[in-house]
Amino acid sequence: MIGTLGVLAVFSACSGSSGSATPDTRPLDPSVRKLQFAWVAERAGQPAGIWIAAGTGDDQKPIVQGPGRFESPVWSPNGQTIVFDGDGNGNFDISAVNADGSNLHQLTTDPANDGGAVWSPDGQQIAFFSNRSGNFELWMMNADGSGQRQVTDLNQFVSQIAWSRDGKQIAFTLAPDVNSQESDVWVVNPDGSGLRALTDAPHADYDAAWSPNSRLIAFTSQREGGLPDVWLMNADGSNQRKLTNLPKSSERSPVWSPDGRRIAYLSTKTVDSNDDVFVMDADGRHPRNLSQTEEINERQVSWAPRGQVLAFTSNVQGNDEVVAINDDGTGVTALSRNPGPDSWPAWRPRR
Repeated sequence: MIGTLGVLAVFSACSGSSGSATPDTRPLDPSVRKLQFAWVAERAGQPAGIWIAAGTGDDQKPIVQGPGRFESPVWSPNGQTIVFDGDGNGNFDISAVNADGSNLHQLTTDPANDGGAVWSPDGQQIAFFSNRSGNFELWMMNADGSGQRQVTDLNQFVSQIAWSRDGKQIAFTLAPDVNSQESDVWVVNPDGSGLRALTDAPHADYDAAWSPNSRLIAFTSQREGGLPDVWLMNADGSNQRKLTNLPKSSERSPVWSPDGRRIAYLSTKTVDSNDDVFVMDADGRHPRNLSQTEEINERQVSWAPRGQVLAFTSNVQGNDEVVAINDDGTGVTALSRNPGPDSWPAWRPRR
């Protein structure tokens, strides 16, 4: 097991350019004591599954376990239900379970692959992608799995779905096929109207993330022909501008803070280094490396509801762990504390 002290030691060693060998032992922001998070976990001798714990990492318990892989747990807006992807039946389907582990049920049962589920802000609908019509298209269903219907018919590859916070539009990545090096960010209204491309640049635009006020979209772009950068545009696609510009660095996967003032993202210091967790102001100013672990790979960043803490997956000593850190880079804490793989952290919304 890799505990918090082990994680601190590894993080300190990776960021030890200051000359100090003493890890920063300041605690996580106390707000996490009242929070919970879910994640995907594998425990020795047990099937994989979705687990839940207190925001400190205490009181860990599985709420669903079974054969196959589990991915992408997503809380309902009211914090009562989690939807997730799983391939226990041989193909990926979307299932739902209550936070206490009750009422586990499949929402999709088609023999094709369904995944990438996101909730509507009112919790009444779920958008997802599916290849049941031949190509991966955008689909919609009611929260109980009824009323499944195809929204797009683009005959291409839809992925990375993001629902605007005001509920009016759904953004997604569209590529010619799964292996394509070109893609664009598109939007559509939930009823299928208003379908249009917001980007039309060479190479790839992807990873769309709505601002909390639904007026802006942060996204990843490789339009300049090199490594990716984080860009920003208005919700109608106008005023596209680059936020990051670190030479020889890959900067991608933007995630907005709950108050919309900052954006977390992944960045490499050099072409050959691993991803660190960075945070910058929403206009691109004041970028800061929070994790400072060039030799460790981080991914799947999730802001806690109040914005003082971020959780992410970190490959610590060759094992994926869920780690939390304060928004100023202090308080590094191992949340999952398990020798098996842990990933996909998702904070429970405030109730």
